[in-house]
Parts: sequence; structure tokens; C-alpha cells
Amino acid sequence: MMNLDRRLELNWSNFKDFRNGDLICLFDFDMDKQLKDKNKSIVELAKESGSVTSQRGSYRTSVRLERRPYSAKEDRSLGWWVAYLRFQAGSWVVLKSNCLKTRPTWMRELKDTIGDIPLHSLMIPGTHDAGSWMEYDIVACENIYVRYYIWYVAILFLKTLSNWYKETSCNIN
Repeated sequence: MMNLDRRLELNWSNFKDFRNGDLICLFDFDMDKQLKDKNKSIVELAKESGSVTSQRGSYRTSVRLERRPYSAKEDRSLGWWVAYLRFQAGSWVVLKSNCLKTRPTWMRELKDTIGDIPLHSLMIPGTHDAGSWMEYDIVACENIYVRYYIWYVAILFLKTLSNWYKETSCNIN
């Protein structure tokens, strides 16, 4: 059986006012509501933090995201919060923060905005295990059946490509 290692990945995009030294941090509590230790810097309380070097990027954490059943009807917290921090006037300031959660009804909520756009034309962040990754397990992935399947699909592709080329090629004078 393949060992899937789902790690939480933090992504940010279009943060135009980034500065060198800014941090993206992961917390296991809502830092806006329940700051655990007032004597510690908020950065010290973060489970992980990464440097922000551009207005768009990602940071792969070492936090494993467990698989658990989720409701299809309501938002549910994943138990993690992300914050964008900047050092200003001698202390760290939270510029933006968000609870990481499932949002199973977001398409229904945006139906007027989405309108008649076909599903295959939408860019849908957070789908198909986005934000997760797995390590390649050579023992589980490299067996005779997998190699045969890859070889077979490659041959079919080459035959299809060859037939298409023969049917569409023409002489250009």
C-alpha cells in the first residue's frame, strides 16, 4: 500500500504590499482571539513560519493533515490558522489572518457570479488535494503492472499521434 503523506501548504497571492522580512505563519489557535502567552512574541507561538519573498508564493509545512470526514453542508475548521506578519515599531503585527476550513457550499453561494461558466473552464483552488503532497514511494509505484500500463498508454498515444499526423498532413507548395 502506498504511504500518502499529506502536508499542509500555505499559499498567498497578490499581496502587493509585501516587504522583505515579512512572514507567513501557521498557528494551532486563533491568534486574534486567544493569544496564549502575552510574554512571548507571536512568531514564537507559531507552529511554523516561512519568509515571504514575493507577492505570490507558497510554504510547505511539516504539519500532516489528517484525513477525517467533513460535512457537505457547513463550513468546518481544520484546526489551523494562517497569518501574514510584519515587524513594525519593535513588534510583530498581524496584517491578515484566516482560519483554514472547508467550504463545501462555496459554489452554490457564488452561483450568480459563476453563472453559466462550464465547470471545466473554472479554476478551482483547493480541489484535487491542492495544498497536499506526497513522497514518491518507489516500492509501491515501481512494479511490473505500473510499468506495463505506462508503456501501453505511451504506445497508444504514439499511435494516435501518428494517425492524426497522417490524416492532417498536406503538401504546402
